[in-house]
Amino acid sequence: MVRGSVTALTVHGGERDIHSGVVSGAAASAPVELCRLLGLLSDDSGRVALPGFYDAVADRGANLAALDTLPFDLLAWLADTGTFEAAGEAGFTVPERLWARPSVEVARLTAGRTDAPALGLIPAKASADLLFRLVPDQRADHVAEQLRTWLDGHRRPGFTYALEFSSTISDPYRTPERFERALASSELLAVAAMVILSVCLRQRGSPESKPVGAPHPSTGVEG
Repeated sequence: MVRGSVTALTVHGGERDIHSGVVSGAAASAPVELCRLLGLLSDDSGRVALPGFYDAVADRGANLAALDTLPFDLLAWLADTGTFEAAGEAGFTVPERLWARPSVEVARLTAGRTDAPALGLIPAKASADLLFRLVPDQRADHVAEQLRTWLDGHRRPGFTYALEFSSTISDPYRTPERFERALASSELLAVAAMVILSVCLRQRGSPESKPVGAPHPSTGVEG
């Protein structure tokens, strides 16, 4: 099962917001620096750029056969999700990207005041909530360390950087096959119980009985 972990990345470019007329073109811009970092999180092929991010990811063949048995309509998926175009890691199908490949998304971006017009101010701080979607065999704490290493390699003078990891961070997991078999068996038992119950209720002479094909109002009428 793919699991998501949220991490806040914050960049500071100064002590306080300041008017662009005073510093524009000469001061560090936290929003611009944050956008630069976000653009480096994935490469041109859609792969996450953290060092070692894919080391624990299963080979493609381990999931492809199972995913091929699932019904998936790309046009219906685009319509249902309101997505303009399928994107993501090159060389993989959309079902693989959704259910078998890890990814990173930007869930939220904030910079400057959101309760008033910009007023020409350059924000001192900019933040992004990153959503890492991990797959079985990946460890959330390992990915957190990979993110720290990646950020250390992209720091620039004039800024401070901070990472804040969610307190609910958790690892992805794979449902054991015995549970899948147990679930299938329980569903079969439930269907069988419903069939037996319906037969008993329709026995001749019971209050719920009626001739096969008779209209519903005739329930309880002996034939």
